[in-house]
Amino acid sequence: MKFCDDPEYQTLIQKHVTKQLKKTQTTKSNIQSHSYSTTVGVRHGKHSMITLEIICNVIFCVIAGAVAICFTIYAKKALKGLENEDNKETDDVSDSVPNKLDISMASSSSSSHCVPASISQSWNYDVFLSFRGEDTRKRFVDHLYTALVQQGIHTYKDDETLARGESIGPSLLKAIQESRIAVVVFSKNYADSSWCLDELACIIDCMDNIGQVVMPIFYDIDPSDVRKQNGKYGEAFDKHRWENKHKVESWRKALVKTSNLSGWVPRDFANGHEANCIKNIVGTISGRLSPLITNVDTDLIGIETHLLDLKSKLVIGSGGVRMVGIWGVGGGGKTTLASAAYTEISHEFDAHCLLENIRDESSKHGLKKLQEKILSVVLKTKVKLLNEREGKSMIKSRLCHKSVLVVLDDVDDLKQLEALAGSHDWFGDGSRIIITTRDEHLLSRKADAIYEVSLLSHDEAIKLFGRHAYREDKPVEDYEMLSLDVVSYAGGLPLALEILGTFLYDKDKDEWMSALAKLKCIPHVKVTERLKISYDGLEPDEKELFLDIACFLRRWPIDRAIRVLDACSFHPGIGVKVLVQKSLIKVSNGILDMHDLVEEMAHYIVRGEHPSHPEKHSRIWQEKDIVEFCAMGAETLMENYHIEVLALPSYIIDLSLPRFGAIKSRKFPKFSLPSYVSHPRLPDVVANMKKLRWIYWEGYPASSLPTEFQPTKLSCLMLIRGQQNQLWEGCKHLPNLKTIDLQGNFHLLKRLKDLNLSGCNELEKLAEDFFDKECCLEVNAVEDRFMSVQLPPELLVTSAYSHTMTLIRLQLPHNWYSDFSGFLLCADNDPWEPCIIVLKQEMSMDSQPSHCEEFNKNCESYDQYERVGYVPFGSLRHTSWWNPTYTNISVEIHDVVNPKVVFVRRNGKTGNSRERSIDYSECWDKEWEDRKTFEVIDDPKSSKIEIVWSYDSYEL
Repeated sequence: MKFCDDPEYQTLIQKHVTKQLKKTQTTKSNIQSHSYSTTVGVRHGKHSMITLEIICNVIFCVIAGAVAICFTIYAKKALKGLENEDNKETDDVSDSVPNKLDISMASSSSSSHCVPASISQSWNYDVFLSFRGEDTRKRFVDHLYTALVQQGIHTYKDDETLARGESIGPSLLKAIQESRIAVVVFSKNYADSSWCLDELACIIDCMDNIGQVVMPIFYDIDPSDVRKQNGKYGEAFDKHRWENKHKVESWRKALVKTSNLSGWVPRDFANGHEANCIKNIVGTISGRLSPLITNVDTDLIGIETHLLDLKSKLVIGSGGVRMVGIWGVGGGGKTTLASAAYTEISHEFDAHCLLENIRDESSKHGLKKLQEKILSVVLKTKVKLLNEREGKSMIKSRLCHKSVLVVLDDVDDLKQLEALAGSHDWFGDGSRIIITTRDEHLLSRKADAIYEVSLLSHDEAIKLFGRHAYREDKPVEDYEMLSLDVVSYAGGLPLALEILGTFLYDKDKDEWMSALAKLKCIPHVKVTERLKISYDGLEPDEKELFLDIACFLRRWPIDRAIRVLDACSFHPGIGVKVLVQKSLIKVSNGILDMHDLVEEMAHYIVRGEHPSHPEKHSRIWQEKDIVEFCAMGAETLMENYHIEVLALPSYIIDLSLPRFGAIKSRKFPKFSLPSYVSHPRLPDVVANMKKLRWIYWEGYPASSLPTEFQPTKLSCLMLIRGQQNQLWEGCKHLPNLKTIDLQGNFHLLKRLKDLNLSGCNELEKLAEDFFDKECCLEVNAVEDRFMSVQLPPELLVTSAYSHTMTLIRLQLPHNWYSDFSGFLLCADNDPWEPCIIVLKQEMSMDSQPSHCEEFNKNCESYDQYERVGYVPFGSLRHTSWWNPTYTNISVEIHDVVNPKVVFVRRNGKTGNSRERSIDYSECWDKEWEDRKTFEVIDDPKSSKIEIVWSYDSYEL
């Protein structure tokens, strides 16, 4: 046989023959010994002894010849057996030592087909470690394995994972196939083992066929030696080319392919510090695993964009310590986002810890338990503390040199932050602290950045709801419209979509319709209770403020709403800010608003334990409740001490609707009001509500408020578009009244003779459009009546007054007597001194006169004056001054500041200079019988007149 000519094989044969001859000699000795014993036993039988000796010699020759022939035939297998025997690792567990020949045979049949074509991929391990045991098992690989396990990475390592007595062959191949990542640790003697090379071939096959990630580590070996099979690797392959000729080529390709991948050379990393190299390896592996883990959770709808935005605020890798808050409404996905970020970036830190549900945990077990948890997780050892103070000190001293990631979920008290993350210097460089909360105020002291969680888009909401309602992304047939109704109701709130979707799962169409009808009346308890957590954390006055906004003031302009709330002594300047920070309300473009489900939660609170008894509620705003009041018997008219706020009707509070845009411009369109607003019994019902602090009533009937109406708690009275000619009869004791709003009360203001507010010490402000100059001028211009308006002294802004005279020269158009009905005088002056106006007509003027200014109903500049008076031309027709042919006029104004003269254009019929003259020279103030509001003094000998304007009250 040709292979016997090889010196290597001849040496091997000599060794083996020598060994077998020794065994044969031993056998011969044993036979001779036995023969001797037999001889002694038959000492008298000489011939028998000789015969036995001959037989022994024959047996010896036969055995020796057979052994030689067998060895020659199987010499190649004998060589391979010796190699496997030499390669056995001395530190393997005795009962786990594999049959190397068996695994080699198995590998040879599967190395090119390691991954079956029909395999359905299922990852059971995160990492598979391939290594040469005698080189690295007790050193580098052991440290790497420990670091991976500490990071929660499920790792396969043969002597750590295989059960005792289990066959390593199929188990090893199965472990390779079921691992996401294969880490190959090349060492000096790695290529000596055909077993290691078979592992590598299988790993490369998995990389090519199932996308396994392969990461090489070149431990104490040059990558080029692996790639080119130089040095020790070359020597190993010189041996392999004889007994594994059919595998050598595939092994070479596997080595080349693996060595071309990006990996690590520990001796060249961080000046050879293996600990730093292992830390980097573990971080890289964790980073490769995180996207796979994140993508597994298919319920995280729309998380990708939020995650990118949050990571941009965390600025990972920028150094320093950074705290970032995640803030938003309850059930908005704060915890989900924080957990997703934690999963994705935790590998980039020395240690990490996620503390969930801090609000509940701290109330149940105290902050000390949470401190113990964070220390135990980060330090990877059980920690026991004596008190919170020790916990603070230990967190600072033990974590200040570590790069850590800590997530503090659902924080609702500043004490929790002080105990768990009291300061940036508690943590080492590169640390990141993520805080989730419903209260933005808690983040103002600690957080470097705040990320506000936005609600889901319509498409995202549909998808999330579908996952829970019928386990599909799109609505199933016949459920499309019902699904849209639910999604609309949830308003993009993930919590509501999940709860309602889970509730409706396995329900039929009729049950869906019934559930939706119920939601319109009674909110889902699980959703409401979760949202109510934010409300429960408010102070008593903040709760009342929130309920007023939710029941009445949603979508009101913020300035108008604050005026009402301030009148009710709720201190809205700070209160509204608190509610915004608690994610209960928001202010957008100057308008108050909130989520629909938060509003519904507030209504649920107001109804409380008496949902069917509105007379026991603190606030009334729904039409059905008011109708029920009017339909009740005499007992309803009895004194009521529950109701604090009454709004009639409820829809008027929505000033964002197009039809109410006219309110702001003081033009009120005609539209029908609900019939119950003018119900004959309603005023009497309201009169018996003794605790009312705010009334908002649109379309109050023609009758005045009842005599028995004595709301001593009333702070704000708003009667919009009322039909009454007077508010009430007699005197009312209103010690708490601060705001009166009579928008659109034409019937009240057009005929108002006088309004005396003296003694109203609690009255802080009148509504901005309480007095409608356009409305009053329209009436007075037609009836040639004087008009005098003066703010009460309590409301005046003090001005600097002096005895001065202002001369204004005006040029009138030729038809001024027919185009204009009179002029408006606006000024600031001493409320106790009269104003003197001298009018003079002149044929010509020394200087160029100014053109007259017309009254502009849309101009707000008139509102800044303390005093406004209207003088109709009809009151001047009987004077000698009246001459329509003159177009130049001079106006002397004495004892006022910043005077302004504005001409009011006539509405309706055209004026006539020859109309009958009526003496309107005096306008008396009925409150003061000896005082005239306006007095016209005519001097027949001159072309001028003098008008004396005194005032002390509102006079028309």
